[in-house]
Amino acid sequence: MRIFMALILLYGFAFAAPEIGDPAPDWTLPNLDNNQNYHLYDYMGKVVWINWFWTG
Repeated sequence: MRIFMALILLYGFAFAAPEIGDPAPDWTLPNLDNNQNYHLYDYMGKVVWINWFWTG
């Protein structure tokens, strides 16, 4: 259990949260209709609205 907790702490320090003004990490969103991928990098300099909600 101690090793597990240590790994969680190390993981948190290795991937620190970005600061204000840092570029957003690039990620890919697949389009299931036509096998095309959308990359966040393609929209650099434009406003991107991400409507994320969770139902459950």
